Amino acid sequence: MNKKGIGEQTLKYMIILAIVTLILFAFTKSLQTGLNNATRGTGCYNSMTINSFTKVEYGIGTYDGIDLFCPKYDLIFKKKIAELFVTSRDASGEVKTKKHKTIEYKTNDNKLNKDLINDLVAREMVECWKQFGAGKMPAFWVPEPIWKKVFHDVPTDSVGCRICSEIKFENGVWNSEVFGLKDYMKQTTLSKSVTSTTSGFIYDYIANRESGCGEVQGGENCWETFAKLPLVRINTNKPIKPSEQNLIVFTRMNTNKYEGTLNVYHMTLDEYKYTCKYNLPYI
Repeated sequence: MNKKGIGEQTLKYMIILAIVTLILFAFTKSLQTGLNNATRGTGCYNSMTINSFTKVEYGIGTYDGIDLFCPKYDLIFKKKIAELFVTSRDASGEVKTKKHKTIEYKTNDNKLNKDLINDLVAREMVECWKQFGAGKMPAFWVPEPIWKKVFHDVPTDSVGCRICSEIKFENGVWNSEVFGLKDYMKQTTLSKSVTSTTSGFIYDYIANRESGCGEVQGGENCWETFAKLPLVRINTNKPIKPSEQNLIVFTRMNTNKYEGTLNVYHMTLDEYKYTCKYNLPYI
């Protein structure tokens, strides 16, 4: 290649790098605002936007800061209130846990009931789905050259997972299984923080959609179909069992940018161990 060709390539790379730098700078304020104002999911969504469309795209980074901007939450049901705790890992690797908020039981007798449990678990699924782009963002994709370099012969359709929340019950607060989560999602509308209208139901937002389905097609919808795949096996009709670990998990199958199958589920620990071959981000 002649000197002119090399010069043009260098100039193009410098222009791309300058554009990426400007984008990163523009988003930094929004990231910090999301964290400082304790606006749940804002920092994560903005961080994923930066990583998915700039740093990973142009090979200048991977999913740096994901543990800080997309932390894990613990929802703990207690006798008269529920408490939400957030655990994050900063750049130095230090793990910190703090209370995010207290949730009062707004029921007739101010006590916990089945509908309230289903409601808060369903809304944890909504938060998880929303912060990773609700199927409209290629969250956690990996460029093929990087995938082959790091994972060698591992197929690109491997399933990766990220735990968004863990649902816990204080001892003696609730002892029976809670059925009807999916039915509750089908009958309950989203809040205006998710959509500008109240016409959308939680189930439709998470399951009945076309974006983020990848190559998983057919059946009732790609959310239900993916859950029944032999390599997955997630029961979407199972109850919430207070005696077991209950996880809210974001999943991705296929690392190619716009071919990924993206979903969020309530999983048992056994389902998580069977389904999740990798932790997200893959790299």
